[in-house]
Amino acid sequence: MPNNMHDSAMMICYRECLSNLSKFNGGEEYKIFQFISNIERIGKMIDANENILHCMCTAKLDGEAKRWYDDNMSLTQWEQLKFALLERFTRCDSSSKLFEQLKERKQKT
Repeated sequence: MPNNMHDSAMMICYRECLSNLSKFNGGEEYKIFQFISNIERIGKMIDANENILHCMCTAKLDGEAKRWYDDNMSLTQWEQLKFALLERFTRCDSSSKLFEQLKERKQKT
C-alpha cells in the first residue's frame, strides 16, 4: 500500500478511536489509569508527540475532571498532566498498585 494511503488509513483509524474514547469525568466507572492508557495507545497509532497527547487528554475530560483541569491549567506538559491526574483521581487503596504498574510500563519503554 502506498505510504499516503497508509497514512490516510491510520488517520481514519485514529479519529475513529479517539471519537469512541469515553470522556473521563473523575468517577469510578471509568478509571483514570485505563483512560491514560487509552490516550497513549491511540497516540502511538500516529506517533503523537506530547503536545498532541495533552490535547487529546484535555479534550476528553468532563465533569469533575474538567473542573479540576480548569483549576490546574498550568499543567501544560503531558507528563505533568498525566501524573497529576493519576494523583488526583486514583483511590488511595490502589495507589501502590498503580505506581508499580507505571514503573513496569516505564521500564518497558
